[in-house]
Amino acid sequence: MLALSNGWRAGASHATEGQPMKISLITTCKSRLQYLQQVLPSWLEFKPFEIVVVDVACPQGTKLWLNQNYPEVKVVYEDYAGFNLAAARNKGAGAATGDYFLFVDADVVLHRDYHDWIVKNLQANTFLLRHQDNLFEGIHEQGTVLCKKEDFFKIHGYDEVLQEYGGEDLDLYEKLARAGVKKLSVPREFYYAIEHSDEERFLHHEMKDRTVVSIITRTYRAAKAFLLTNSPEVYELPAALRTQIWQTCKATLGTSAAEMPSKSDIVVKANQAKWLPEPYYLSCELTLKLNVKARQNANKLGQ
Repeated sequence: MLALSNGWRAGASHATEGQPMKISLITTCKSRLQYLQQVLPSWLEFKPFEIVVVDVACPQGTKLWLNQNYPEVKVVYEDYAGFNLAAARNKGAGAATGDYFLFVDADVVLHRDYHDWIVKNLQANTFLLRHQDNLFEGIHEQGTVLCKKEDFFKIHGYDEVLQEYGGEDLDLYEKLARAGVKKLSVPREFYYAIEHSDEERFLHHEMKDRTVVSIITRTYRAAKAFLLTNSPEVYELPAALRTQIWQTCKATLGTSAAEMPSKSDIVVKANQAKWLPEPYYLSCELTLKLNVKARQNANKLGQ
């Protein structure tokens, strides 16, 4: 736990039967240091058990700045080109020691009273997300989530195959729900994201078209959900199959809305071998076909 001289503490929690509530605040940073510098004071006021920052080769020197100004903050350094938010968040989770994980983007301001609200309202077998009136309201705050460490690792964390901007958060929430963890809504006043451009959001990603990325990630997640339908105790598909689905979606749907066909058929084959006495063997194959079609007068797609 961080030094009490800096005003940090762990609060008592009804959810943990009177024991201190150890919340690890986890964030990632690549070319977002200017925002991290603005929001970090609010995180200190929130008073988590610890703060873990994953610096993904940030060209602004996030690790150095934190070491010089906030040595209490735990920094995990990842040195690779591009930016995989899911992988970076998983790295942060691996370094965290709290009982609860609060994943926050590096541009999100927390209200100091949010900690007390969590203590008073968090229930067993729940995860916390900001309230939304519709799918598009508060969209940039939807990556902020609090869940139990045990639940996070039970569902294998974030899906690192989702490497473009967006979708990894919704996928995580779908897996939590699949595991029987229920969503509890957080009043909107407890945190907000600093406004900035999509150009900054997509800076370190290969694909720059928000609409196409949204279509690909949603199609990918739909395929995953369908293939998991008959396996209630399984929360994630094998990595090789997920990679196959992702690559097939990208290859079929393209990289820009202007080039995307009005109709696309995405075909995924899943194989599974079953044991039989020698010399026999059993191979099961499932072919999944997804149809992506354009329609007139459609609502604007959200991420």
